[in-house]
Amino acid sequence: ETLRPAVVNLSAGRGKGGGSGSGVLFTPDGFLLTNAHVVRGFSRPRIRLHDGREVAGRVIGAGGFIDITQSARLVCFCFTLDGRNEKFVRQVEHLTFSAEQARRNKQQVLYVTERAVFRLEPEGLALIEIAPGLEITDITDKLPFHVKVREPVARMPEDIFRPAVAPFDLPKRPAGTIRVS
Repeated sequence: ETLRPAVVNLSAGRGKGGGSGSGVLFTPDGFLLTNAHVVRGFSRPRIRLHDGREVAGRVIGAGGFIDITQSARLVCFCFTLDGRNEKFVRQVEHLTFSAEQARRNKQQVLYVTERAVFRLEPEGLALIEIAPGLEITDITDKLPFHVKVREPVARMPEDIFRPAVAPFDLPKRPAGTIRVS
């Protein structure tokens, strides 16, 4: 496959434990951006340039995500529980978001999936909403740690699972203001 000059191909590891994907060069000295899952667990990915040359890379961090999540009043992670990569784990390889810091910042943090919604609380995660037709244990049995269950657990609206979007009205609320320092 042909790559444009600013697009690179990355690979890390070999076989089932390896990952690959694309990245974009931002600077002439080789600074590039890629998704975390491409290089997860690897500090030295191999990078193939548009002309076919391969060079060694070095993972340096998560980028602007940290800056954004540290200052937002509401942080909402949206992802699927199903898939090949586990989303909830006991230990992470690279810290890009700190729940402890979010608590200190008094941020509201939600984790929205296709099966459930969780909220970060002082004691940890709380299950606050589940998809129609599921039992609480359908969710909690998939997690590697205990979550608090906020009874009664709300049900996600059934219409959000339909292929067609039904018309709806947004509630009226005052417009926000922008503060200039």
